[in-house]
Amino acid sequence: MQSKSNIKRYIFRSDRLLKAYEKKYKKLLYNALQEQAKHAFEHNFEIIDTLTPVIENLYMEVGTSAYEFQYKLLEKTTTKSIFLNTFENWIKGYLSAIVGGRVRNINDTTRLSLKKIIEEGFIGRTLFELTAEKLQQIYAFSAKRAMMITRTEIGNINNEAKDKSSEDWKRESGNELYKIWIHRGAKDPRDWHVAMDNGKAIPKGKKYTVSNPNGETDYMDRPHDSTASAGNTINCGCEVIYVSESYARRRGLI
Repeated sequence: MQSKSNIKRYIFRSDRLLKAYEKKYKKLLYNALQEQAKHAFEHNFEIIDTLTPVIENLYMEVGTSAYEFQYKLLEKTTTKSIFLNTFENWIKGYLSAIVGGRVRNINDTTRLSLKKIIEEGFIGRTLFELTAEKLQQIYAFSAKRAMMITRTEIGNINNEAKDKSSEDWKRESGNELYKIWIHRGAKDPRDWHVAMDNGKAIPKGKKYTVSNPNGETDYMDRPHDSTASAGNTINCGCEVIYVSESYARRRGLI
């Protein structure tokens, strides 16, 4: 198991890499949203799917990286090819089962936003005054929304892949796992997520109790738990790291 200083380096390296992915995929998703807007203007406000290829590539690239990062943290060696093959099969199944629904939800939100604009008029103007450029400027197709989608989807697959990696390591080693919630920082952080980053490790099977200021509570296995509410997952950049039980005890993390 890696030393405590190596875990700190891991967190720093992981954050730097995730920020690079966020920059890359924000641009790609923004372009995809702009393509949607242009098509909508030219085809009676029809929303086509331009997002799936981008998000599938995001999941493959970020997921593979997260899987290897987590494995190296636990094992101190490069990921064995057998596990990478296992992960490749797993991610293909995940893409087939999950990504289509996530993209569909994003596109449905875009359709609802566009429907509202059509019904209410475009920011006080008539639809006759609407141009392709003006349509591209609304939030549904904006760079801000592209970043929100990017952070959400990167956060989801980053944590899913680490969970898969830790399970493969546990199955091979027979050792028990603990987990640590990491808040990566944000311009407008959720204070209750910041509070989760307390430097303590809990058993992997134990739930985090995550309560927001409105008194709503989610019981989460990790950041981006699929059972959690949108308020705890959308635009969330938090991540989990897994450590062995022996390491957690030696370092006073439990």
